Amino acid sequence: MLINSILLIILIISSIFIFLIENLYFLLGIFLLSIILSLIFHVKLPIYLPFVIMIIINFLLNIIFSNLYDAVIVSIRLITMFILVNTIIKIIGINNVGLIIGKIFHSKNLALIISISLCFIPIMIKEVSDIRKSLYTKNFPLNLKNVLTKGHLFVICFFTNLFKRINEMELILLSKGMEE
Repeated sequence: MLINSILLIILIISSIFIFLIENLYFLLGIFLLSIILSLIFHVKLPIYLPFVIMIIINFLLNIIFSNLYDAVIVSIRLITMFILVNTIIKIIGINNVGLIIGKIFHSKNLALIISISLCFIPIMIKEVSDIRKSLYTKNFPLNLKNVLTKGHLFVICFFTNLFKRINEMELILLSKGMEE
């Protein structure tokens, strides 16, 4: 647990350090080091379409409002942090992050809240996909027009399933020894 705590603190300090660096070559070195670390620890980096779109939009806005150098630096910083976070989370484990933060701040409630919220992200992604498929089979394709005109159907399905999952996760975490 001590090593995991140190790794999480190193991640926080390195993220601050990475966003203060202005030298492109030094950033590229850290970027290559993060890639090498992810290969050493066999981390399969998930490529999320919203993340790629955000990087592209960020790059284009930085080119428009600043210059190419700043756009490249900001994009490299974001991608490097994405790789480092995924590597550290793979080493620590997503379930242990809440426990580590709870031990650092001496709060079991904080540990429970963080564990639930981190476990909740993949569940939300799966729920949205399931709801989308379910509504599509009921002749209600999930597109912008339907979300704007009949969004309450999607929201009701989403939040109903969401609260059921939260209650299930809370019971599971409590049964594993996390106390209220």
